[in-house]
Amino acid sequence: MIKLYYNEEISCDCGIKSEGRAFIMGCVGIVAEYNPFHSGHKYHIDKSKEAARADSVVCVMSGNFVQRGGAAIADKWTRAKMAVVSGVDLVVELPCYFAMNAAEIFAQGAIATLDALGVADSICFGSECGDIERLSDIAYLLNHEPDELTKTIQGKLKDGEGYPSARASALAEICGVDADIVNSPNNILAIEYLRSLERLGSAMKPYTIGRYKAEYHSVTPAGEIASATAMRKMIYAGDSIERYMPKSALDVWNMAVSTGIAPVIQESFDTAVISKIRAMSNDELQNVNHMGEGLHNRIYNAAMKHCGIESVVNESVTKRYTAARISRAVWSAYLGIESAGYPQLPSYIRVLAMNDKGKKLLAAARKKATLPIITKLADYDVSGDRLMQLDIRSTDLYSMGYSNREKRVGGLDYTTSPIVL
Repeated sequence: MIKLYYNEEISCDCGIKSEGRAFIMGCVGIVAEYNPFHSGHKYHIDKSKEAARADSVVCVMSGNFVQRGGAAIADKWTRAKMAVVSGVDLVVELPCYFAMNAAEIFAQGAIATLDALGVADSICFGSECGDIERLSDIAYLLNHEPDELTKTIQGKLKDGEGYPSARASALAEICGVDADIVNSPNNILAIEYLRSLERLGSAMKPYTIGRYKAEYHSVTPAGEIASATAMRKMIYAGDSIERYMPKSALDVWNMAVSTGIAPVIQESFDTAVISKIRAMSNDELQNVNHMGEGLHNRIYNAAMKHCGIESVVNESVTKRYTAARISRAVWSAYLGIESAGYPQLPSYIRVLAMNDKGKKLLAAARKKATLPIITKLADYDVSGDRLMQLDIRSTDLYSMGYSNREKRVGGLDYTTSPIVL
C-alpha cells in the first residue's frame, strides 16, 4: 500500500512562491455557478473572507451553461448581479468550454482565469471534507500518480467502471484514501482546484470551508439553507424561495422573473436539443465533446425514441457513463462543442459585474493581468478565438429559453454591458 502523506508546502501555497508578483492583498477568489444564488452561497462568501482575512472577493462564475450539463436557471448577468449585491465585488465569466466540462477541465479553466486576473492572493472553496490538508494530500498524489495507482485505475476502466468510480476505488485500495472523500461532488472539485494550483504554479493560497447544512444534491432544505438543487426544484414547482435567498438577491431574481427572462426551464429546450441530435450525422455526433467509446450511438438511439432531454439522458446511463457525462454530451451537441480544437487554458477574462470595490480591483487587474480583460466585446477580435465564439453562440442559443418571446434576441454578448453597482 502506498502511504498517503501531508505535504505542507502544497497545502499552504502549492510549493510555489510569488516571484516578485504583486497581489492586491486581502482579495480572496471564489469559483461558483450560483444556479441560483442562495443563502448558502452568502455563507460561503462571508466565511471565505473570514478564513482568508480578505477585504474583497472576486468570483469566477460559469456563464449561461453549467458543469452538470444544462442551461442555468437565470442568465449570467442576472446571476452575477445577485452575487454582487450579496457580497462579491467583481464577477468574471468562466468560458463555456470550461464551464461545460468534467471537473478537471472545469477547475483548470477557473483557476487559470482567477490566477491570470492577478488580484487574488488566495482562493476559498467549499468541500464536504473541510480539511485542506487531506484534500491537498490527495491532489498531490494525483498530480504525481504512482505506477501502481495508474495500473489499478486502468484495470478498473477495462472492467467497465466509469473513470470517477475507478479512480475513487483505486485510491481507496492502493493508497488508503477514504472513498467517500473522492466521491463527494464538492471534494472532487476541491481536489481539482488544488491540482490546478500546483500545475499552474499559482501563488494563491488555498482555503476550504466545510459544506453548511444542505448537501450538494439535497432536494430538502435544512433550516434556512437550501441547496441549489432544492432551490431549482422549488422554483419549478412554483414554491416560495424567499426564506432561502438573501433579500438583496431575491430582489434581483424577482426582477428577472417579472421581465420574463427567469426562470429558464430545461424542458423548454427539449425540441431544439433533440432535433439537433437527430439531424447530426454519425461523424458529427461522434466528434462532439464527451462522446467517445460509442456513447454517441447510445445517445442517438435514445434521441430517436424520446422527445425529452431527461429521457435521453436516463436511457443512456450505464455503469461506465454517468448521467452528468451524458448530460454534458447532449448539451454539447446542441451548442456545437467539439472534442478537439479548443485551448486547454482561457484566452481572455470577461467581466460580468462589479461594485465600487470591484472597480478598484479591475483597475489593478488591468496593470497585472496576463490575459486581455474584456468589458466591451466589440473591442475584442473574436475571429480566431474559438472559446469566445462558443460563448457568443451559447448565449444566442440560451436566450431561446426565455419565457418572454420578445427577449429571445441574439447578440446579447455585444449589447449587454457589465453590471455596475
